[in-house]
Amino acid sequence: MENFQAEGRTQYRLFEYDFIRVVAMVFVIAVHALVVIDFADKFSLFYFNVMQAVFFSCNGIFFMISGRFALTSRQSYAQYYYKKLITIGMPVFIFFFIRTAYIASKAEFNNLFTSYLLNLSGALGNTEYWFLYVLIGNMMIAPLLGKAFRQFTKKECVLFLGLGLFYNLCVTISSVFGQPFEYSYLFGGWIFYFYLSYCLEKLLTHKRHVHLLWIVSSICLFITVVLKYKGITTYVHDLSPIFTVFTMGMYTMFLTIGTWDFPNWVKTVVRFLAKHSFSVYLIHMMVLETVIPSFPAIIGAASILRHAGVTLFVLIVSVIFSVIVDQLLLFPLSNLLLKLAKRTAA
Repeated sequence: MENFQAEGRTQYRLFEYDFIRVVAMVFVIAVHALVVIDFADKFSLFYFNVMQAVFFSCNGIFFMISGRFALTSRQSYAQYYYKKLITIGMPVFIFFFIRTAYIASKAEFNNLFTSYLLNLSGALGNTEYWFLYVLIGNMMIAPLLGKAFRQFTKKECVLFLGLGLFYNLCVTISSVFGQPFEYSYLFGGWIFYFYLSYCLEKLLTHKRHVHLLWIVSSICLFITVVLKYKGITTYVHDLSPIFTVFTMGMYTMFLTIGTWDFPNWVKTVVRFLAKHSFSVYLIHMMVLETVIPSFPAIIGAASILRHAGVTLFVLIVSVIFSVIVDQLLLFPLSNLLLKLAKRTAA
C-alpha cells in the first residue's frame, strides 16, 4: 500500500476522504437508529452489540478526518480561520438555531434567543452536538500545532500514539473501578482522535502494516463485544484503547476502499453526499426523532429490518433537507463571504 499521506495532492477533493466522510455520515445515523432494535430477542441483541460497536467508530473517524486536514493545511492563518468560519462556524450558527426552534416546538416555549445562546455555549452537550464542542477548539489551534506535527519523525509518531493510548487506558481502567482519573493530559480523551490520523497515516507505508492493523482491529472488535456482554461498558465505545485501535482499522480500511476504481456514477453520488455530509450530521437527529413513531413496531429478529429501513429513510430525508438548507442558505452565503474576502484582499 502506498503511504496514506497525500499532502502533495489536492487535499479537499481526494475521493477516498469523500468516501470515508459518507461512511461516517451513514454510521452516525445507523447508530442512533439502533433504538428500534428488539433487545428481548437474543439474535437482535447480538446484532445490536456488534453493530453498535461498528457504527460508533463514526465518532473517532469524524475527528480523524477533521484533524487530518486541519493539521496539514498550508493556508495562511487568515485564509484558514476565515474558511473555517464559513465552512464550520456558519453551519453551526444556522443549525443550532434550527435545533433550538425544534426543541422549543416540542416543549413549553421559552425565550428563543436566550435558549439559542445557551445552546451555542454548551447546553446541547448531552446531544449529538457534543462532537462540535470538542471539535471547534481543536480546529482553532490546529494551524499552530500542525507545524509541529509535520516535523514529527516516525519514532515521534509512535511515541505520540503510545502516550495517547496509555493515557486513555489509565482513564478507562480507573473509571471501570469507579475512580475518575484525575491526571490531565493535553491530548487525552476525544482530542487524541483529532491528532491521531496524521501520525497513523505517516506510519502506514506498507501493505503489511495495514493488514496487520486490520487483523488486530478485528480482534479488538471481538474483545469489545465480549466486554459488553460481560457488562463492562465504561468508555467501551470511545476512549478505550481497544476501541481506538478498532477505529484506526476502520479508518484505514475505508480509506483503502476509497482508492478502488469505482464507476463514475458512484464517485458522483459519493461526492454529492460528502458535500452535504456536515449538514446531514447536524440535522439527522431531528429527522430521526420525528419519523421513528411513524414506523410500525417490529419484534424479534425482524426488528433488524426495521433498523435498516429507519436508517435508510432518515438518510434520504436528511439529505433532502440538507440540500435545501445548503443550496438556499449556506452555499449562497458562503460564496458571498468568499467573494467579499477576495475583494477585500485585492
